Amino acid sequence: MRTYNKQIDQEEIEDSFYTIEEFNETRKSGGITSYDGFGYYARNNHYNEDDEVFSNPPLDATHVLWYNK
Repeated sequence: MRTYNKQIDQEEIEDSFYTIEEFNETRKSGGITSYDGFGYYARNNHYNEDDEVFSNPPLDATHVLWYNK
């Protein structure tokens, strides 16, 4: 189980907060790649900066917080 220790700023996330399912579908369709930016796994309005989505499995995460380049 991972620790989600950073509070998500609700004003920051607008179009960059995906459910795991939405994120995976967008990745599969080519809408998001590792060249586009970076993302962190999230749960309960918190995330962990050590859990980058292209390097780690989702485990118990429910969402992805995405940052475009």
